[in-house]
Amino acid sequence: MFKLRIIKHWLTLFFRSKFNDREKLLQRQKRKLKVFEKEILNTAPYYQKMLSEGKDIDSFPIITKAEFMAHFNGINTVGLDRDACMKSAVDAEKNKTFDSEINGYTIGLSTGTSGNRGLFIASEDERAQWAASVFYKVVKPRLFKKQNVAFCLRANSDLYESVQSSFFSFKFYDIAAPIAELISSMQQRKPDILCAQPSLLLLLTAAKIEGKLDIVPTQIISYAEVLDDADRKKIESVFNLKITEIYQCTEGFLGHTCAYGTMHLNEDNIRFERQMIDNQRFQPIITDFVRKSQPVIRYLLNDVLVLRESPCPCGSAMTAIERIEGRTDDVLVGEDEVGELVYIFPDLVRRRIVWAGEHLDNYAAEQTSLKELILYVDIADEYYSETCKSIKEALSNLFNEKGIKDMQITCQKGLPPREQTAKMRRIFRSFEMAI
Repeated sequence: MFKLRIIKHWLTLFFRSKFNDREKLLQRQKRKLKVFEKEILNTAPYYQKMLSEGKDIDSFPIITKAEFMAHFNGINTVGLDRDACMKSAVDAEKNKTFDSEINGYTIGLSTGTSGNRGLFIASEDERAQWAASVFYKVVKPRLFKKQNVAFCLRANSDLYESVQSSFFSFKFYDIAAPIAELISSMQQRKPDILCAQPSLLLLLTAAKIEGKLDIVPTQIISYAEVLDDADRKKIESVFNLKITEIYQCTEGFLGHTCAYGTMHLNEDNIRFERQMIDNQRFQPIITDFVRKSQPVIRYLLNDVLVLRESPCPCGSAMTAIERIEGRTDDVLVGEDEVGELVYIFPDLVRRRIVWAGEHLDNYAAEQTSLKELILYVDIADEYYSETCKSIKEALSNLFNEKGIKDMQITCQKGLPPREQTAKMRRIFRSFEMAI
């Protein structure tokens, strides 16, 4: 029955309009939102009250992850309790059973980049929709050949296991496992489709260069972390393969790259409002009109997206993104000579570091206060001093160009400590400040 649901949703996607007309896409969104408001939101106590007061979706408050979790019981439409769901998900993860389910609903747990726990609920039909979307938009099937899929995650879930089919043999790899063990297992299985976060893809790339890993995947899919240009080029060069990116988080399947490598937002299922930061950058406010068991309505993500200036050659009417630049706390902040705050987006910092660090293997930059930045440099001893001097000079020039005064830059050899399962962040602030 479940696989029949997947096929049904896949066929719906296949025969549906390809959305090459922006106006028609927006009209469809509007119709879907009205139906969703009438048929689904009236069953969510949190929104039922607002609807009874004469409000509609457009006038609902914008909420953050903290508020979404605080109102978990009132937002979900299937009567699930937050504490019971959290206990079930945590127990399943601790025991490595990955079978958290209550009343037929899959319960998933996410720490997110910030480390704050999030819970998601998925019905069987919603899992089928997710699987169909992944099959149709992302995964490239091959006729007459069953493909081995390596899916690398912090924790497995029935939601991800749903992609198992007669066309795909799915294997979950625990990223908390020792890297040597993971490489050995992957070497034996030789996956056709490799799905992993950039930090792990880099480790696998290094293993391939060193001759410890001999796999030739036909597709590489990246998710969960920001994939910067330097890392992309290195991975694609070694594997001789263009990377497919997924923009996925606890709140949903938000976007994917097309055949031309452009990231498009999944506006066929989600409305994206924009909280603009400057002329190109924005934080997305998402409203999902497909997810029924746990409605996501006007939910502010702390991601920073950069709009693409020119149309994508693929012709899709769905918003094209130049890049996912990071989170709002990846934005560096300084003061000018009169004490006004000045913001520097992480992509600018990444570029200066990469340009200046000719022999650089790996790096990170952590801003610890308004006037202090620690540069972590992973490089051979013989290049360390020269590279630190070069990067410090490059960053000092960037800060001066932006009018930031008195930023103290110090270097440390090696990378900052992080748990193996934690997401990689190259540029980040470790102190809180609203952007």
